[in-house]
Order: sequence, then C-alpha cells, then structure tokens
Amino acid sequence: MCGCVGSGQPVKEPSGPRLAYRVAMGVRYTDQEWKRQLNRTIQENQPAINRLLLSFGVPLLDDKDRAITEDSIPK
Repeated sequence: MCGCVGSGQPVKEPSGPRLAYRVAMGVRYTDQEWKRQLNRTIQENQPAINRLLLSFGVPLLDDKDRAITEDSIPK
C-alpha cells in the first residue's frame, strides 16, 4: 500500500500483512430498499466523500490498489 499522510509524502508500507482494508457497513436483510438507497447515495457522492477524506490526510486506494489523488477524482 502506498499513500500520502499528513505532509503529503508517499508512505511505503513494510513487507508483511497487507494494511489496506475496505470500509463496509451492514444492513438488515429485511431492509433491502434502505440498502439500495444508501448505495445509491454513496455512489452519487463518492467524489465529495473522497475529497473530504483526502483533506484529512486519509490515504485512499481504488479497486486496483492505485492511489486516489485530488487530480484523479472526477469533478
């Protein structure tokens, strides 16, 4: 995993267990419409969510383990 933390300097993780994890949330099986609404809202707001996380120095990776940067986020 490689990302930028605080100072904007690249951070290389040492060898060992992978330290990149997906964030997830659970929804009760009976709340499928709520799950669809949450997924839709997250998808529609993903660029803003990514910008917010980056502004706090949270390193982000895409599905292919490439760093997400402010320049790579759609406007």
